[in-house]
Amino acid sequence: MDVKIVVAKNKHSPGYGVSVTLDGQTVRGGPYRSRRLAFKEAPLVAKQMTKLRGGEPRGWPAASRWLGVPPLSREEEKRLLVACPRIFGELILTALFTGLPARRLVEAVWGDLDLTGNLLRVPGDGAGRRLVPLHPAVKAFLESRFGERGQAVFPGANGEAMTSNECTRIFRAAVRHAGLSVRITDLPRLFARRLAELDVESELIGAILGRKVPVSVALDPEGLVRRMRAAIELLPMPPVLNDE
Repeated sequence: MDVKIVVAKNKHSPGYGVSVTLDGQTVRGGPYRSRRLAFKEAPLVAKQMTKLRGGEPRGWPAASRWLGVPPLSREEEKRLLVACPRIFGELILTALFTGLPARRLVEAVWGDLDLTGNLLRVPGDGAGRRLVPLHPAVKAFLESRFGERGQAVFPGANGEAMTSNECTRIFRAAVRHAGLSVRITDLPRLFARRLAELDVESELIGAILGRKVPVSVALDPEGLVRRMRAAIELLPMPPVLNDE
């Protein structure tokens, strides 16, 4: 079964509504006072409907992890990037095109990058330790300023590695300037949502995000990286970064 979730502003009453379509049948929920709250509740509406139907949609419940975040349009993405200092804009784009949390990216050093193989090595334990393919756009702007092995890929104002608090502060300022309502923790789910909209398998999206994969998939790491690369390269090229 396939599920489609739509959140829209109500025409004849205040607030936002949720509509869930499953195999041609639709159920609605709401009203909710904000768009963010409507998206947060959308997976619950969908899950309740699938229970009533006696089944679960394709990719459920993995898909529910990223259904609860409003999508970021291309125009909104451009406004956000324009509001960011250039290197911080590169960090945001890298998050949006790899699914990596910002807290991971601020820890990245140039030695973690393999620009020949077009990969970013992510430290960690278990599934968290992995290779993530780079989108061609991400590789292009990182390659243009490649630095020393131990230096931070995304340095802060003092030239040293950016702290998580500094990252969050800059992001919040950029979001306010752009007039948006998005959180820095939404970035991996926005990435996952975009891949889901391109019909990428939930299992593969989960693998890119560092979640456990079946043993049969884990036994073929090279094949998994090829599949992840093909999925990430489905994403359209991003807007131009701010030059400041």
